[in-house]
Amino acid sequence: NANKIEIVDFAISEVGNMNQFFYQITRKASELINSDNYRERNITKQTAFTRNRKLTFPVMIVLLLNFLTRTMQIELDDFFANVLDASTDSVTKQAFFKARKNILPDAFKELFLMTRDMVLNKKRSSVIRVIVFLQ
Repeated sequence: NANKIEIVDFAISEVGNMNQFFYQITRKASELINSDNYRERNITKQTAFTRNRKLTFPVMIVLLLNFLTRTMQIELDDFFANVLDASTDSVTKQAFFKARKNILPDAFKELFLMTRDMVLNKKRSSVIRVIVFLQ
């Protein structure tokens, strides 16, 4: 009866360092989403998201990045009540769909590439290889 051998790689990093790295990614993504240049590069027309409305460009990006699982109106109501802590009413799903048409898909590609680059440029943690003998 031969023993099985499993090779397992463990990345050595402190939880605090990982939390700090995720904070850096979140902070950089937030700065990008809130920048005028990012908005101007990723809208379908110059007049989109220029007025002071509930569905601002950053709000739309965050809404679209969430994995929505319930009906659109319930997600919108919850987002405005809990995330934005808005004292005003939510928006209609029709307003959301209309605003969504003003965002180019490249907005999400740019966010993905920024995040990917941060991960790839992060110094690799020390890795140890452990050989586990299973019986």
